[in-house]
Amino acid sequence: MNNAEFLDAYPSLNQTLLNSKFLDIIPGGFSIAIDVSCETIVHNPITAKFLRIEPWESFSFTSKGISVKLYQNGKLLTERDLPTQRAAWYGEEVVGCEIEFVWEDGISRIGRFSSSPLRDESGKICGAITTMEDITDIVHMARELGSHKTQLEHLVEDLQKSEGLFHAAIENMIDCVSICTAVRNKDGQIVDFIVDYVNQAACKNSQMTKDDLTGHSLLAFSPKVIESGFFEAYCKVIETGEPFYSESIYYSNYNNKYVDGAYENQTFKLRDGVVATYRNITQRKRDEISTLALSEERFNKVFQASPNMMAIVREADRVYIDVNEAFEKIMRLKKEDVLGKSVRDVTKMDEVDDERIWSELGRNGKIDNMELHMKNKRTLLFSIVPTMLNGEKCYISSHVDITELKKSQEEIARLNRLDLVGQMAAGIAHEIRNPMTTVRGYLQLLGEKQEYASQRSTFELMISELDRANSIITEFLSLARNQSTNLKYQNLNDLLKNLYPILEANAFNQNKMIEFIPGEIPDIQLNTKEIHQLVLNLCHNGLEAMKEHTRLTIRTFANGGTVVMSVQDEGCGIEIKDIAKLGTPFFTTKESGTGLGLAMCYSIAASHNASIDVDTSPQGTTFFVRFKPFSGETRNV
Repeated sequence: MNNAEFLDAYPSLNQTLLNSKFLDIIPGGFSIAIDVSCETIVHNPITAKFLRIEPWESFSFTSKGISVKLYQNGKLLTERDLPTQRAAWYGEEVVGCEIEFVWEDGISRIGRFSSSPLRDESGKICGAITTMEDITDIVHMARELGSHKTQLEHLVEDLQKSEGLFHAAIENMIDCVSICTAVRNKDGQIVDFIVDYVNQAACKNSQMTKDDLTGHSLLAFSPKVIESGFFEAYCKVIETGEPFYSESIYYSNYNNKYVDGAYENQTFKLRDGVVATYRNITQRKRDEISTLALSEERFNKVFQASPNMMAIVREADRVYIDVNEAFEKIMRLKKEDVLGKSVRDVTKMDEVDDERIWSELGRNGKIDNMELHMKNKRTLLFSIVPTMLNGEKCYISSHVDITELKKSQEEIARLNRLDLVGQMAAGIAHEIRNPMTTVRGYLQLLGEKQEYASQRSTFELMISELDRANSIITEFLSLARNQSTNLKYQNLNDLLKNLYPILEANAFNQNKMIEFIPGEIPDIQLNTKEIHQLVLNLCHNGLEAMKEHTRLTIRTFANGGTVVMSVQDEGCGIEIKDIAKLGTPFFTTKESGTGLGLAMCYSIAASHNASIDVDTSPQGTTFFVRFKPFSGETRNV
């Protein structure tokens, strides 16, 4: 059956199509050569947009003012190579011809073209029709058809002049087209659809002929139309007049990850029926799913192999739904003990910090390097980005433990301050001490003379002040020393026992108590003079912080390969804001302090490969001096 026979056989259908907005739903682009010369080729809006011209404007290879070159596989094309000309001049059926358009301004677009000759009732070629798919950036062309209804109505008016031309336009569409009329029962309910028309693409897609489809029940040859929801959708389009668009995907019964079929569908009302257009996008969906699966596999490898703690948290209830191996290792938790629990419960995060995180996410949608302090005294750097998993909004978080880095930064800052003090001490100590010695000598000399006997107490006060200034300079020089410390193996308990009488006398004079509890410890490398100075400074600070009738306790014990000395007082404790400043030169909370005693202790500890930790509360403060073995040291006497 040719075009004319088809239109004669269905005159009512022909008139219905001509009076409808059927061409408004065509989701592809096409062009029509109105005669065999191909000098005038008009283009529908989709093709016109691709060609960067106005809708229905004539555009052909012979048009004046053309500023575009055409290529196929890198070869520059001539007029006789183009699909429309090949169809109109030689009667060729051209399918899937990919052509690249390159304009002078550098814009490049690629389209896939199919052309077919148009014939009159005598079978003579009277023109050509070309369909086009923009493959530069695949888009859902069906969604754009609504904005082109006016232009398509103009096309309908033009195509009405030639029944054969109109029918050829539909028959040569790349997209499948079918027209169905509703079948109603005595109560007016739609119970089925009769297929009135299908184009060649629809026949090819269903692998059935026009005779097998037209005039037959839709449910008879496509019973799945009910379970797929399309039957109900068609009924709704007829009832409401609103068009229906969907994307349907069918999976294999054996593997629900393999796409058996996928279609873009768009349906419009036509009298008491529907016009449905659909395009087979199976291969595209298979490619998308394959790409997605590959991306998921790569993400999972990166997620699990990352050395940083990483986790996925669901926004709805703020619980973990996955964590990586580094998270388990660093947090010392098993995955099953983490999943399903909240971030605050797992990380022991402060409530204020927890709310700060979610407030920041609410404002900015993500977090970049937020520093948080955990209750376990660890410092973490949080970075969080949103993602969608199985239709739920989630967050991927990365946690970097920067506790040691912060300690290193603080230690470097402290050493920089010590270095500054050292440079100051080295520069001014000798210049000051010499004239001070001279002044002190003259004051002593004058104090011995009889005529100044009445001023002797004043001279003694001045000499004591000079001695005090000299002691401060001595402490400066101690901090500034760069010479290596002379260490030798000895037992810390022996040094403390020798020093204990001095400490006990000092405590007694202040009406306070002191206790020494020695533990079993190995010999370590020590400098006697410096350790004496360190202990005296720590004990002096502890006694000053205590009230009368309280106790200062000195302990020694071994902890693994480390020898530890603790000095515990029963004072009022140290304010949290001041702990980070301990050991900083010139920092002191005493009215007459120099702020150099603890700085000297930290310096002595560093020269002995030791560290100083502080534990404080309103009930008192304990300083822990931890002597670590020197590199390569194995002696344990």
